[in-house]
Amino acid sequence: MQQDGKLFLQKQHLQNIGACYELAKKISTSFGPKGMLKIILNHLEKLFISKNSTTIMSELEIKHPAAKMVVLAANSQALEIGDGTNFVVTLAGELLHQAAELITQGLVPKDIITGYEMGLRLCLEHLEKLVSHKLEGFDDHAELTKALRPIVMSKQYGFEDYLSPIIAQACSMVIPKKSHTFNTDNVRIVKIIGQSIEDSYVERGMILLRPVYGAVKHIKEGAKILVVRGALEPEMSETKGTIMFSSADEMLAFSKSEEDRIQKRVDQLVEAGVNVVVSGSSVNDLVKHYLDMANIMIIRIPSKWGLLRLGRSVGARPLVKFTDDFTGDMLGKADEVRSKEIGGAKCVVFSDDYSDEDISTGRKRGIATIVLRASTRNMLDDLEQCVQNAVSSVKAMTEDSRMVLGAGATELSLSAVLRHAADRTTGLEQYALRKFSEALRIIPRTLLQTCGLDTEKGLTMLSAAHEKGDTKMGVNIEAKRVQDCTMDAEKAGIFDLFCGKEWGLKCAVDAACTVLKVDLIIMTKEAGIKPKGK
Repeated sequence: MQQDGKLFLQKQHLQNIGACYELAKKISTSFGPKGMLKIILNHLEKLFISKNSTTIMSELEIKHPAAKMVVLAANSQALEIGDGTNFVVTLAGELLHQAAELITQGLVPKDIITGYEMGLRLCLEHLEKLVSHKLEGFDDHAELTKALRPIVMSKQYGFEDYLSPIIAQACSMVIPKKSHTFNTDNVRIVKIIGQSIEDSYVERGMILLRPVYGAVKHIKEGAKILVVRGALEPEMSETKGTIMFSSADEMLAFSKSEEDRIQKRVDQLVEAGVNVVVSGSSVNDLVKHYLDMANIMIIRIPSKWGLLRLGRSVGARPLVKFTDDFTGDMLGKADEVRSKEIGGAKCVVFSDDYSDEDISTGRKRGIATIVLRASTRNMLDDLEQCVQNAVSSVKAMTEDSRMVLGAGATELSLSAVLRHAADRTTGLEQYALRKFSEALRIIPRTLLQTCGLDTEKGLTMLSAAHEKGDTKMGVNIEAKRVQDCTMDAEKAGIFDLFCGKEWGLKCAVDAACTVLKVDLIIMTKEAGIKPKGK
């Protein structure tokens, strides 16, 4: 009976591990610069073509609870660092795959979990010694571009030389002196179909993909912006009523009074210096006429979120109604507001040339907008995800700018450390340490596989180089032959974020250990009325 219970638990563990490993196998082939694309057709029959693991997992309908734990670990990595989600899924899946072999050989999950946790501590301790580079400041555009290049390369291989300088330029524009206060929302992205990726560029300020509603197309200097959530029209009464006119003069008098109210309101705007009005709803033709006469630009943003985002970007506090009173501190500011056409799309540009941020007053340093150009909508979506990951990585760099070697060199060094530690360990944990060491090799193995090189020969050459003390050796993804698969990652400028690697190891090991701790999945029945006759 006891033997049957042990076999049942072993079967449950293997089923959970199998679900996670299947997810990891699907995601891992997209790892690295030469990772493969996935075509995803979601439940709404919308087509996605992407190699970004975050996009893939968000569109897949993953129902197995154990696999969802791995997805949650990847989401944690995305929220904390913004990059490295594929690393988490791939490593967690391989850790569980290696654990399955130990379980079939008779080891209990408790010993495997202890060994994995021991291995994680050793990895984090040794990771500090592998720091090879540190970004000293964010004003050096060349250094920031160098740090972003491997991140962009892993998502958009072949376009890293175009995109990395653009992202570095946008980030350096808006990073304040106290870099840890950098807000990723200050780097905006606008996607416009047409031309090629090489035609993407950075605009200082914020760009709205909306045409100007009124006749005024350009405010050259010192724009003062009033943001109104409601419609730009005369205030209506709360109750419905009927107005009876006995003559044409009475009707003209009524219309004149309405015009006088609008004229008075527009005069108040002119007196306050307002020359741009942004509305969240419709604009009355009469209001439009008087605003045009006063040389005030009119912009409509139907999206509530877009309106709030603009208000936050220019420093304006939105009014609920057009007729509400306002003060000077409720107005937003921009150096210039102009209408512009980009690739056939009519836009409004809020130029922003603010100086360095004064933290004591809370003034922003400004907004930078990256205009992305590509031939298809799918490509633009993929580019947007790449830029967002890179900007989030810059945010992580402001907290910890240390770098470790990429191209699989760091994983091979950690693998060697765990292998030597397993030789010195006497308990059952030594087996888990060896499997952890083997699991770390999945990163260079996947890089070799996606490059079309012989994985076993390549790993043998890389391991031999590390055993000789060449710990900087990583995978050369541009190699045509397996004999040329090694390269000095430091000389090639291939770096990974220290904090990204550290957090990724924690998330992957925690996800794997959590899955190993589960011995039974209990699912409740779906709620609902049972059909008749069933």
